Amino acid sequence: MHKQIKRLAWTSLTALLVVSGFEVADATAAVHAVSDVRNPTKLQVDGVSYSLDVEIAAGAAGDDSLARGVYVFRLKCSADISCSLERVSLNECTTTDASGPGFSPRVDSWSTWSGQLAVRQIGSHEIEATLYQALGKKLPASVTFTFASGHPHPFKAIAEFKTSGFIDPRHWPDAKKGIEYVAIQKDRMKMLDCPIALHGLQR
Repeated sequence: MHKQIKRLAWTSLTALLVVSGFEVADATAAVHAVSDVRNPTKLQVDGVSYSLDVEIAAGAAGDDSLARGVYVFRLKCSADISCSLERVSLNECTTTDASGPGFSPRVDSWSTWSGQLAVRQIGSHEIEATLYQALGKKLPASVTFTFASGHPHPFKAIAEFKTSGFIDPRHWPDAKKGIEYVAIQKDRMKMLDCPIALHGLQR
């Protein structure tokens, strides 16, 4: 039913353009242009293409002091929306085999070329990234970056940052516990609450 409606709308738009004086080829091109606007293949603002490379620090929701973890997200995209997203996890203090608490840094990454990340521009200054936390495109999560409109580079200054669907990897796969990341409000310094645990050779 959905495909029939979509086909009918496509045909109607083509017919309307022909009646308005377009040739069939021009009408078809215009229809594809409409499709390109809805499904952009480039990061563009006012017809100009841009790449992006941004980083934002966040904590778990409710943890303003960042005592339970520091999370650094980095999104990097070419103008044709070939992208990678990285999350670096720090300061997740736990009891270790060594003396006292410590944390092991963790890096998780997703990319469009691996099929585990999809990125799209959903507004003139808004990017949505959908990632899959398990193989087979399972356990989807999303990150939305909204950029300040007054900045000279339209994809540079992050004004809003929202996440949904993330699973806390510290509990997975024993438990499916969610975690929401909240960006820090301004640049700041943070002394980590425990030392880094370094794993060496075992002989």
